[in-house]
Amino acid sequence: MYNRASHYLICLLLGSLVISGCSTTGPQATSADTLQREELLQAQILLQQAENSRSPQKENYQLQAASFLFYQGEIDQAAEILNGIDSEQLEMGLLIRRQLLSADIAEQNQAPQQVIDALKPLNGIPLGDALQAKRYYLLQIRAYQALNIFILEAEARIGIMAYLEDGDARLDNLQRMLDIALLANQQIETEDNPSRLETLKQLMGQLLSALENWRQRYSHEQDIAQLEEIQEGDLPIQTPQKIGVLLPLSGRYSKAAEAVRDGILSAYFSELKSNEQEPSVELRFYDTHGNQDKAWDAYLEAIQYGAEFIIGPLTKDAVNYLAMTEEFDIPLLTLNHTAYLNDIDSGLYQLALSPEDEASQAAIQAWNNGLRNPVILVPNSNWGERVSLAFRETWWQLGGEVRSEQRYAAKENDFSTPIRRAFELDISDQRHRTLQKGLRQTIKFTPRRRQDVDFIFMAAQPRQARLLRPQFKFHYAGTLPIYSTSHLYQGTPNSQQDRDMDGITFGDMPWTLDMGKNHPMRQDILTLWPNANKKHWRLYALGVDAYKLSAFLHSRPNNLNYYGETGHLQLTHDGQLYRQLEWATFQRGVPRQLQQ
Repeated sequence: MYNRASHYLICLLLGSLVISGCSTTGPQATSADTLQREELLQAQILLQQAENSRSPQKENYQLQAASFLFYQGEIDQAAEILNGIDSEQLEMGLLIRRQLLSADIAEQNQAPQQVIDALKPLNGIPLGDALQAKRYYLLQIRAYQALNIFILEAEARIGIMAYLEDGDARLDNLQRMLDIALLANQQIETEDNPSRLETLKQLMGQLLSALENWRQRYSHEQDIAQLEEIQEGDLPIQTPQKIGVLLPLSGRYSKAAEAVRDGILSAYFSELKSNEQEPSVELRFYDTHGNQDKAWDAYLEAIQYGAEFIIGPLTKDAVNYLAMTEEFDIPLLTLNHTAYLNDIDSGLYQLALSPEDEASQAAIQAWNNGLRNPVILVPNSNWGERVSLAFRETWWQLGGEVRSEQRYAAKENDFSTPIRRAFELDISDQRHRTLQKGLRQTIKFTPRRRQDVDFIFMAAQPRQARLLRPQFKFHYAGTLPIYSTSHLYQGTPNSQQDRDMDGITFGDMPWTLDMGKNHPMRQDILTLWPNANKKHWRLYALGVDAYKLSAFLHSRPNNLNYYGETGHLQLTHDGQLYRQLEWATFQRGVPRQLQQ
């Protein structure tokens, strides 16, 4: 089949050459013809490379060729290539690309149901690439609109919220969400099918939460008084009446646990304030002492108490211990990831501030910005190894190669040795010494770093990051872009201390990146707990989201998009709440959010 596609391309190229040779339509048309010929020639080269390659590079070349053909209007030929790729054998990144292109082709053919069918294999798969996620949701929105399935259209519109950078696009999305919310509210009043009624309530809950979040984040841009038509207190789904929370409130993790607890309480008090009524939810906290056996005892005690929903535990070993249970009669939202395979139907859900996820998204962000040749610098620790491995695996799946990887001692102040090795300045020095020795005379010399690197991936805590950035400049790498995870930023602005990090790009959560905006819950935490632990500032957001998610996860949904304080959360097929980061770069010591 690919030989036939190649033969077709050769004929097409020859035809375009003949036509362009006779053309007299002017330079603009000639330029367009030249671009088309270049694209078609590139597709032909890629197909030839695919024939001589093994998986997964073979499929990577085929998908690139199909994409070139699609954007040149050769839709049937693009579809022919895609049909020859076995989707069941593809690794995740290639599968996403194949299905999105298949959906694009179906949309061009005006076949909305085929669009939905093409996107089905991606349901419940985390889309870490913001551009791919936006494309995915746009395809869904247009297909569901054409099929008049407003419930699924609404879920897609909630999902796309994090990726709309244009004010008019946000307003259009807002207006349609409001229309759907009013329609769903009307149907709730008359619906007598229990299953559909629960679906409508879940939808309304998600919509109202998303709209309230929108009110907080974008009210400074335009008048969105329409949101007052639907009050948050009218939420048709209810937070569970009894919630058990399992946290290590004593022991080495107590400070982190207190931050999560206070975040939960802040969301609880905020709900009381907005509803203006007596509390109907009973929260009960259980101390796990940072011990897996105690966590199990606390879990059983919460069930005996009559908990309808359980949040926690927090530590990984306790989460792994509980995760060995195959099914949970009471839905459980853990605050860390488990190492065990899990199914969404088991009732186990996972929300975590995972450094591995952040490193993976940093790789995708750099790739989308056109960068291809990184060096990696991470601390010489288990944490550094985990972050590096996640970045490298994602980079490999994208088709890239890492030029160098070095480790540094986190407690040191001078990181010259790993930086020099990363950029082969030590090799440059050795060449200089060898040359001087051979000539037996002093030679003026400026070290030259390797030139096959176009960015740095750095994993660091705030202290190390503030030291590393100036040292990169000193070692002739000051012009290279630097990408990192949220761990380099303490979570609250400090322009004096962070000025040395100017230019570093990193992913983080709305809770920390929106610090310049008025946020009632953040203010409540600082009012209720004036000595709030800034070291664990992000864990307050984890507690806020955990409490709010209980209203949605209580009924064991198979699909959920939630725009939370820790990020845009997407429920995956294994019960994880994948956290899509937002991106920022330091300017004059203060993080400035980037448009996606």
